[in-house]
Amino acid sequence: MSGEREQNPEQSNLAELVEQARDAILAGRPRAVPLPYAAPDRRANPAPEPVDTYRQATAVGAALLLLITVLAFGPQAQQRTGSDLLNDATIQPWLLVLLAVAALAHAGFGWLSAQRSARRQRAATPYAIATWALLAVALTFAAAFLPLPATGFAVCATISALLAIRQLNRHTARSWNERVLCDAPLGLAAGYLLFLTAQWILPILPEPLSENAWAALGVVFLASLVATSIAHSERGRHSVALGFTLPLLLAAVMVFLDHSAGWWLGLGYGLLAIVVALSAENRRYQINHAEHRALRGEELDF
Repeated sequence: MSGEREQNPEQSNLAELVEQARDAILAGRPRAVPLPYAAPDRRANPAPEPVDTYRQATAVGAALLLLITVLAFGPQAQQRTGSDLLNDATIQPWLLVLLAVAALAHAGFGWLSAQRSARRQRAATPYAIATWALLAVALTFAAAFLPLPATGFAVCATISALLAIRQLNRHTARSWNERVLCDAPLGLAAGYLLFLTAQWILPILPEPLSENAWAALGVVFLASLVATSIAHSERGRHSVALGFTLPLLLAAVMVFLDHSAGWWLGLGYGLLAIVVALSAENRRYQINHAEHRALRGEELDF
């Protein structure tokens, strides 16, 4: 009995050491922290339905319609509807072809068995279909010297593209392929449509404003606010920033070369383009910083 009494203190000390070790191990584990964006949905896709096939077939048809329209009317759109104060005529036909090819890639990607009934495809593809179709109609009106309906359909296409991005933000991409083949085409469309809408709005403004450099800068500033907000969403929408900043930087160069426009207008375009690009990169930095803190088990200061 006396020996057992002598061992009890040792056993209690050992139990305390085990508890302390367990607490230290648990404290060293990364703690579950809320992500600063919607977590990817890893659940299995719902069972395919006939409507999924109809939706993807319509997406392919809309993308083909956009490609045919771009090849037929794309080069005339800038010449007949655009503004000299916001001119990207040298690359606009190529950007439109790139956008149409990206739309086809997006539609083809949705035919994969892992994508046809995916929740994010069901949420975003209807808006993508509307975006491609409305842009095709807008280009047709632009080529027909009808700037007002062309601008109206371009605005509708822009809203549809932004709504598609909103759905993608709610259903985060689960893989690199989804980010490149599903998110990037819609991001490019949203970014470029913001620029194109601003470009087409200028000529239909009242006469004193349609050729006013300050009005042009104001329209681009408003478009930049929207582009910055979208580029700074989810894990960083670099495709939105690229679609908006590339033509805007070219427009800045064209303004610098045009001595009739003030040099400050080109400088303003360039600064706004840089802000949009930095917003996407800043978001990516914030996400990396948050993920590293989570791995170290630190609080997420987001």
